[in-house]
Amino acid sequence: MAWEAKATVAIAANLGARYSGVNSTLDRVVARQQRDFGVAVFGGIADPARGKVKAHEFWKLWPRPSGRPFRIWHARRNNDMILGVFFRDVLNMPLRLVFTSASQREHGWFTRMLIARMDALIATSQASAAYLKRPAVVIPHGIDTNEFHPADDRKRLRARLDLPDSILVGCFGRVRPDKGTDLFVDAMLAIMRETQDVNAVLTGLVKKDQRSFSRGIRAKIEDSGFSDRFIWLGEVPAASIPDYHRCMDIYVAPQR
Repeated sequence: MAWEAKATVAIAANLGARYSGVNSTLDRVVARQQRDFGVAVFGGIADPARGKVKAHEFWKLWPRPSGRPFRIWHARRNNDMILGVFFRDVLNMPLRLVFTSASQREHGWFTRMLIARMDALIATSQASAAYLKRPAVVIPHGIDTNEFHPADDRKRLRARLDLPDSILVGCFGRVRPDKGTDLFVDAMLAIMRETQDVNAVLTGLVKKDQRSFSRGIRAKIEDSGFSDRFIWLGEVPAASIPDYHRCMDIYVAPQR
């Protein structure tokens, strides 16, 4: 999808080094926003269908969009904010900077300094808003029910994904303590001791610094005798995630 500078009133900055939950959220939010107004993505990781502003095209952001005095620069990470501040304050581009935060922890001094330079703030929950220390509009994450819904033929979809046709309980996301992967495993082990027809499905990347955590979880599963009922899929393509959700009986979000 090509982007037109004059028609683009918002830029979604997307400068993460790897595909993550932030990227996934951005792709889906931008897809919805594009039904109503001109928005494009600036950054290395993005669904090409979203309309991507390449680095050599950034000069097109100097002229104002049609009928508006400025564009919105929508940041979700520190590096997104840094670039927005540079474009607005150093290169004098007609931008207003918006930062969305889902974080529920104290921000470091550098992040607080960047947040103070934003023109507006969005938080995905009241808890996230409390950590911003500045007024923020709370807009919770949404769910696109056109994509995320029970499958019409769950058995057939499970066969296509090479999953058993039993009670499936899923936990998707990075394997790390704050995501609660170990809590999910402990809960599933307790259930498996009570019933035979339940399997656990896990997807998600194990980063280098979490390999020890992951090994500890797997060792616990091996020692339990239920390893054949845990299905570890690793990191799956983003386009496949809705299908995995569709064929679960229960999805668990055990984040701490």
